[in-house]
Amino acid sequence: MERPAIWITVILFVASGLFVNVTFLQNKNTKTEQSTEQQSGQKTETTASSFEPKTFYKQTCNSCHGDHYQGVVGPSLKNLSKKYSQADVENILKNGKSGGMPAGLVPQEYIPAMAKWVLSLK
Repeated sequence: MERPAIWITVILFVASGLFVNVTFLQNKNTKTEQSTEQQSGQKTETTASSFEPKTFYKQTCNSCHGDHYQGVVGPSLKNLSKKYSQADVENILKNGKSGGMPAGLVPQEYIPAMAKWVLSLK
């Protein structure tokens, strides 16, 4: 008869080894990217040019503004260019708006691209 305690110990040992391995590999990769960035002077992070406002919207804004921008809890985003300027929308994205729009949902570096995209919605 096999002892379950031995198998449980083996499984826990293997799982903890995998956890440590993944943790150290992640830290090593992060340090390598930082070192490469420092040496080259270029950032390896996602830039505003690779930011996809529509994808970000689906992940972050969809629940309040609707899957067709029609508004649910938050207002409709269609035809906002008739009501707001680029600067107005950037300000709302940065600082939020009383009544429910929280500040800081969009990372600072992506605010101009997000505002431009929102203003293009018809």
